[in-house]
Amino acid sequence: MARRPKPRNISGKPVSTLFRPQGVPRAKLAGVVVELDAFEALRLVDALGLSQEEAAEIMGVSRSTLCRILGQGRTQVAQALCQGLAIRIELGPGHD
Repeated sequence: MARRPKPRNISGKPVSTLFRPQGVPRAKLAGVVVELDAFEALRLVDALGLSQEEAAEIMGVSRSTLCRILGQGRTQVAQALCQGLAIRIELGPGHD
């Protein structure tokens, strides 16, 4: 049985939860889901310029966990930008 995900501290909520390429009809639009913890990691490290150690402490996770979350978020955003996909931000496990 898998271990239950540990809740993470999320201090910044997204202003918008859906970003999509201009000019693509919704019916033909595919997308990627970025979980809220990945959004928070991207916000802290890439937007605010905090170190990974500082961001991990704020989120209440280890640095290695933050690196994994950050890598997943960056990959999802890069795929969306390169392939013209929508980005949807959603709650992940442990965020009720």
